[in-house]
Amino acid sequence: MSFSTDSFFQNLCRTIQKSLKENLKKTMMKLRPEHECQYDVVSLGEVMLRLDPVDVPFEKARTAKIWHGGGETNVSEGLSYCFGKNTTILTGLVDDGLGRNIENQLREAGVDTTHIT
Repeated sequence: MSFSTDSFFQNLCRTIQKSLKENLKKTMMKLRPEHECQYDVVSLGEVMLRLDPVDVPFEKARTAKIWHGGGETNVSEGLSYCFGKNTTILTGLVDDGLGRNIENQLREAGVDTTHIT
């Protein structure tokens, strides 16, 4: 009796493919159609704050520009501003001038800020 490694691996590949297809059917998400969704993208995460002293070292700076960032925020802003997608962000900000400044920057980029607490 001879053993063929080619047929062994072919059978193994078919078995794995069948198993993957069955598992994919079980775990596939049921997404609603686009016309039923309020947003194209919903981001959930923290907003980071960056102070930029522009062209001097921090040790000598007396003023700085305020910028925000963070992966989730950047994605929501980019998709909204560059591609016209309807985006929102779920996050929390401090309720003071700094928090409102960040919220205004997000709003200016087209991000819906009604879900910021």
